[in-house]
Amino acid sequence: MSTITIYRKDLEYGLRSEGFTTRKIEQFTRVFNPVESSQGLMLELDSTRAMLVNVNGTEQALSLEDFIKAWWVYWVVVFNQTTDAASHHQAVGAIRALFFVSACVRSYNLNQTMKQWWQECAPLHGSKSLEAI
Repeated sequence: MSTITIYRKDLEYGLRSEGFTTRKIEQFTRVFNPVESSQGLMLELDSTRAMLVNVNGTEQALSLEDFIKAWWVYWVVVFNQTTDAASHHQAVGAIRALFFVSACVRSYNLNQTMKQWWQECAPLHGSKSLEAI
């Protein structure tokens, strides 16, 4: 199984688009291993380090909503960059799970943003609704 690696600039762009400051981006990206490539700095998912981070993001100095949003942005970047079917399916599953988590914590705006993204990308992932697959 391969390790998921994404371009840092794409993650930063997505996080900035969602209102993240440089400090919050730096705090979130601590769970990744930086990897140099000929196309720029990449971030490799360190699943052990990611699992050790406090569940609600407090060790990263992020609010619960920012924590969920940051992971959602990460998985959208994975979805957009991956050419590997397994990583593509993993990203779709993670995005779907985060949609339900955002609903459970009453993060209405984020939940609606996720729902809109899902509907816009339906031709790519093949499911029109997050609620039923």
